[in-house]
Amino acid sequence: MLAKLDGCSRSFDRDCFQIGTHERSLQVNVDGLLDIQGAGKPGGRVLDASRVSSSSAVMAAPVGRMETAGFVEACVNHRVAHMIDLTGPNDGHAPAWSGATGWGESCGGARSVRCQPVVKPSASVDPGLGQEASSQLIRLEVKDGEDVASQQLTWTRMPRVTTQGLPQALLAAARKTMAHQLPQGATVAFMDGNGGNLAATFAAANAIFRSHERRPLTVGDVADEVVRACALLRSRRSPELFAGRPDLLKALAEFAQLLIRRGRLIRPPSGRRTPTRRRHRGRARLSRPWWSSTSRRRRRSPICAIRALPAGIAPRREARYRAGR
Repeated sequence: MLAKLDGCSRSFDRDCFQIGTHERSLQVNVDGLLDIQGAGKPGGRVLDASRVSSSSAVMAAPVGRMETAGFVEACVNHRVAHMIDLTGPNDGHAPAWSGATGWGESCGGARSVRCQPVVKPSASVDPGLGQEASSQLIRLEVKDGEDVASQQLTWTRMPRVTTQGLPQALLAAARKTMAHQLPQGATVAFMDGNGGNLAATFAAANAIFRSHERRPLTVGDVADEVVRACALLRSRRSPELFAGRPDLLKALAEFAQLLIRRGRLIRPPSGRRTPTRRRHRGRARLSRPWWSSTSRRRRRSPICAIRALPAGIAPRREARYRAGR
């Protein structure tokens, strides 16, 4: 699959520049970076984050107070409602999320940002996310003079997982983002140290999951679907994604196989009942048969049945019936 992915993305022609140093270094596509002020607004300040679909983004963890301030502002302006945090202990981590008392920063003039925990961090109830996973609701605010813009953000912190346990973690995270039910126009973001391979893998799994919910995958679709999702991430985020990492493509393929085995994971809307069939005397029938107690034919008396016969036959049958009682 890696050779097929390289062949698909070889024709991509994007303006890139290097962000970060050493392990955090990544060639990032310039056109895909998020504008901190929001799409179509002047300002020219960009965040080390890329929108990879209409409802998802890949982000690098901010370092320092000014980067964190831009990060908060971008989350508000781009309506990021759910964050999957994949950062490790050595990654730059925003000070905004480290305490329970809130955090604020001035952006110059009358402009400032602030974040305030709404709910304390709680352990995740999904065992697939790991014992160290947690979730927290945070309120983000951007104040410009008298104008205040805000955004509620669900912050899901995931522990580092091994490559062997990655398919199950991808499935748990995909179910978590789908269960969150994003509002119309909102975004789910996947963040690691540099917005690189790990965040891109979870973003690809999210895209495969949503594609499976629209049209169930088959075994023959797996390889093409994985290559398609990863090629899209290379074109939107960085041509270096998944380079020399066939293990990540294999984990995504195993994740897709889990989806196929478990079927569609979205329940039917409330209020709609799907018909169920059960076995009865070797024949399949609906749960309420025509001869059940609610059937009109079941409640009909023998006299009513006789009187329903054609004229000329009914009187003789009725007399014979009454004589025999």
